[in-house]
Amino acid sequence: MKIALRNPVTDMYLLGPDRWTKEPAKALHFERADHALEHARKVGLKDLELAVSFSGGIFDLRMPLPQSQSQSV
Repeated sequence: MKIALRNPVTDMYLLGPDRWTKEPAKALHFERADHALEHARKVGLKDLELAVSFSGGIFDLRMPLPQSQSQSV
């Protein structure tokens, strides 16, 4: 399972600090959803969603980040 942070407006995935990619395979992957949520909170990202891939390919599931977990950009 792979977990990434995705901006649903731009359809881009977090690659690193202030870096984004259109290619899901290149995205920064998190081992667990709570790690992704904590990262988003720490670096002040908001209005993102968790993108989860169960087969290692295309992200199968997308869920908005809870507003209480995210901060302003």
